[in-house]
Amino acid sequence: QPGHYTGKIIITSNNQTIAQKDISFVARPEKIPPAEIPKDFDEFWDQTLAELAKVPLDLETKEFPEMETKSGKLYKLKFRSWKGRWAWAWLNVPKKKGKTLATVICRPVSIYQPGPARKAGGGLSIKAAIHGGDIEDRKPKVDFDYMNTGIESRNTYMMRYGYCCLVRCFDIIRDHPLCNGTVNVQGGSQ
Repeated sequence: QPGHYTGKIIITSNNQTIAQKDISFVARPEKIPPAEIPKDFDEFWDQTLAELAKVPLDLETKEFPEMETKSGKLYKLKFRSWKGRWAWAWLNVPKKKGKTLATVICRPVSIYQPGPARKAGGGLSIKAAIHGGDIEDRKPKVDFDYMNTGIESRNTYMMRYGYCCLVRCFDIIRDHPLCNGTVNVQGGSQ
């Protein structure tokens, strides 16, 4: 049937698991009927963003010198998102002088977090985490299931938190002193 699916691939040999991986895919997307947009869609998101604007950012920055390269530095950011909940992101800052374009990197929703710290590259980018766990923890400790918690109502659904994390990441990198005013977005499912 057309739709979005998640599953697990398990490779075995002699009844022993060799490897396993969670996967997500869309089958026949052209056959999936479009969602009906509620009449108050824009009003709902305008209200959400107005509420977010009242939440102090409380931005904390932690440098990871062991991840520094000749072209860039890596930082872990901690900040407040929807309803004041903590959120995290990786910020890559180039060493080259002068303003540059910036990129917000959106991991697929089905992938739990942006992953552990990686060596810095030469671009200005931020990897957004939308799942509510500290990205420095190898297996982030979270207190909610970001795909299902509050799903009964759009007012309580925790994916609002994820959206607000992305908005905050966009604002943070747009306001970075090295950003030339152009912010690209990489990734699609979010």
